[in-house]
Amino acid sequence: MTIVRPILFSGAMVRAILDGRKTQTRRVVKERHLVAAPPASFFQYLREACPFGKPGDRLWVRETWAQPAALDPGPTVYRADYPACVPAGYENVPPVEAVTWKPNIHMPRLCRGYSWR
Repeated sequence: MTIVRPILFSGAMVRAILDGRKTQTRRVVKERHLVAAPPASFFQYLREACPFGKPGDRLWVRETWAQPAALDPGPTVYRADYPACVPAGYENVPPVEAVTWKPNIHMPRLCRGYSWR
């Protein structure tokens, strides 16, 4: 059974994913995820203890994002490729510094569809 899990990335790493330059990631397995009696193989042990899932699970990227105010509806935008991600036809696109960005940890599963196997 494939499980879908979120994973956090910085803006630079999201740009690398978008450009096709990044296809893998490494994460540290913290001591709290380790158990007292590991299996015979260390790699088998890491697969079982990994908090990011098992081989074959899908990961989706959480990134810094913003949504327009309720009084001014518009698209969800992402800091990694702002203002290029704003659809054509929107006028008065504010500069990056004027947008109220929300941290990646609070990003719900929205429309961007990055996933790794």
